[in-house]
Amino acid sequence: MEQMQILGFIALLAGTAKMAILFSSKTQNKLTSAFALLCISMILQNVFEFLVALTYYTNPDLTALAFKAEIFSLILLAYCLLIFALTLVASKQIKSISLVFGTAALACTYLLFTGKLVQGYEQVAYTVISIKADYHAVLITYGLVITLFVLGIICHSAITASGEKRTRCRQVLIAVIPTTLVILAVSTLRALDFKASVGVFMPLATTFFVAMMATYQSGRIVIFKIKWTVIWKLAASMKDVKLSEWLGLVEELLIKEAMRESDNNQTDAAKLIKSNQTTVGRKFKKYRNEDPELQ
Repeated sequence: MEQMQILGFIALLAGTAKMAILFSSKTQNKLTSAFALLCISMILQNVFEFLVALTYYTNPDLTALAFKAEIFSLILLAYCLLIFALTLVASKQIKSISLVFGTAALACTYLLFTGKLVQGYEQVAYTVISIKADYHAVLITYGLVITLFVLGIICHSAITASGEKRTRCRQVLIAVIPTTLVILAVSTLRALDFKASVGVFMPLATTFFVAMMATYQSGRIVIFKIKWTVIWKLAASMKDVKLSEWLGLVEELLIKEAMRESDNNQTDAAKLIKSNQTTVGRKFKKYRNEDPELQ
């Protein structure tokens, strides 16, 4: 298999995986809508990367057009990532910040299609990289600033926020790290005149992000963590608990762990263990009265 065909195959697989995950997700609120928009931008990047690989040896003109479209999709991807992060942390300045970076994205797009951002493309191993034009540094700066800004606001909320918002930010931070590392590494290397490309790594990183987000959205990871903790604590107390007391102990541990994971938010805890909010609140109050450490 030719080197460019390998790149195209990876891009096609990544795009297909994202489409499958996107269609299985439900758009219910602003955050999931922002996530869907981000997914679409990532799929577009995969599609154009696939077209570049597909036409590279047969149609140079179409390859050049597909390559510019791929760079445009990366500009769009960075902007959609910003919107997703602002929506995630519920920023009050979302309109003004998105306007500023939206203007920067439009400027990059104008420079791209007027030939001032890149002059063309060249193959390097398994991928294709851009040939720098006069304003190529604008693209590098755009990518670096957005990536650092996104990491900054998510990290800040993961540390300072509480409840479900803090948990969500921490989950997103884990999911988005590979994508941001690829952007930061490639942008830095290109700024230092190394021949680096998002190439194979970006499709893999963005697919990891989408897959992790779909998993978080279903709540399976937190639920698994709660159940595993309960099983572990049950195993540790087997000798001291009578068989007739096990059901009550399981219920107590489930409620305590759910409340701990949700920072004592009864609504979130009830959702995690699929129980009634009033029941969870009433029983947790009872456990708290019996156990001073829960105060």
